[in-house]
Amino acid sequence: ADAHAVVRLAAKVAELQPRLAPRALVVLRRALRVHRPGSAGLEANAVRQAALSAVVRIMATANSALLALEMLQAEISTHSLDAGLARSVVATVLEAASPDYTRGFVRSLLLLLQALAARGAHEALPHSARARAVAAARWAAKSLP
Repeated sequence: ADAHAVVRLAAKVAELQPRLAPRALVVLRRALRVHRPGSAGLEANAVRQAALSAVVRIMATANSALLALEMLQAEISTHSLDAGLARSVVATVLEAASPDYTRGFVRSLLLLLQALAARGAHEALPHSARARAVAAARWAAKSLP
């Protein structure tokens, strides 16, 4: 099957049926494993970016936010991240910011922001977005009991 089509289908399923988002994340995780950075050239990179973008969109939904956040954190800590996707991750995290986050979600959010900083992805962000990411990290750290 065409990897792009599979990724698009998984993203659409998660969008239309949020209760199926965990299963869509399994499909996206497999796509990320098969299409590692540097493997099979531009097609692999395009599939990776599409899969990671879908995970970011799923992260914005309540049902699977923690699972998607942990998956992104693991990917970012081991592989480089395109600057546009880094901006999208930070924007999604900031848009979803809520005082109702669970302790586990806040901890994962903090790990994600730290992973972004450690990989240097935040350097590709405009200054205002970097400042917002730092503010979100501080908020997350303060929110932990």
